[in-house]
Amino acid sequence: MVSSYSLWVVPHNYPRVMVSLGMTHIPHINIKCDMSYPCTHPDIGKEYSFNIIGNIQQCDNIAYINCDVDELGVKQMIISFESISRELDLKIPDISRGILCNANTSSRYPSKWTVIE
Repeated sequence: MVSSYSLWVVPHNYPRVMVSLGMTHIPHINIKCDMSYPCTHPDIGKEYSFNIIGNIQQCDNIAYINCDVDELGVKQMIISFESISRELDLKIPDISRGILCNANTSSRYPSKWTVIE
């Protein structure tokens, strides 16, 4: 198995977001992915504010929502890695802050990805 790591902003209330949107993976705003080693970014653990922009979008089999992250710009939060057959006007929970962290994304199954710091 090849190691793969990502840099994410994870919402503080991510368990509630998972339940509200029926997610099987940790909700996160992807900052960087496909790294061979965890990032040594100086802001690991820093809290970032973000605003959700618009509605949930779908491209191929991925559903996502755009987020404007302070200091980092517009990034995507993936809602599902499968096609969503129901309406995309899902209720997005009140989320506006999260922590920058590394994640182990080695598994081919997003539900097995974990935050490591």
